[in-house]
Amino acid sequence: MYRCPKCGSADLDVTALIDVRLYQDEDEETGEVEFETDYGEARSNDHEWDDGSMMSCRSCGHHGKALSFKKSDDSPSEVFRRLLSRDQRGIIEASLIDTMNDLCNHTDRDKESEEWASIRMGEIKEIAKKLGLDLDA
Repeated sequence: MYRCPKCGSADLDVTALIDVRLYQDEDEETGEVEFETDYGEARSNDHEWDDGSMMSCRSCGHHGKALSFKKSDDSPSEVFRRLLSRDQRGIIEASLIDTMNDLCNHTDRDKESEEWASIRMGEIKEIAKKLGLDLDA
């Protein structure tokens, strides 16, 4: 379901790719060509749009990419996780693991430093979990 993120209306327009019949009329004297299109005369009446297409609200005029109008019960971290490519998740995962290793290698061996490092590592694992990454694997 798509709704305006500003006013909540479902009365929306979306920019779509459509098939149209192209008419071309060349003026023989000037060589200028006049173009016209007709949606009803196209062989196919297919149209395509996706979450990257532009959308606008007919109620309040707000506009943006369709994804920003998508009503979702997903948490922001779930949406973010889905938008990341496998390579991007791999880079983030490697970076988080490197950070965890740095914490282990550069922490003084006193109790206070170890507790601080343990808290930071827990935070890193929580971030990874929200992104759908398993650093314990």
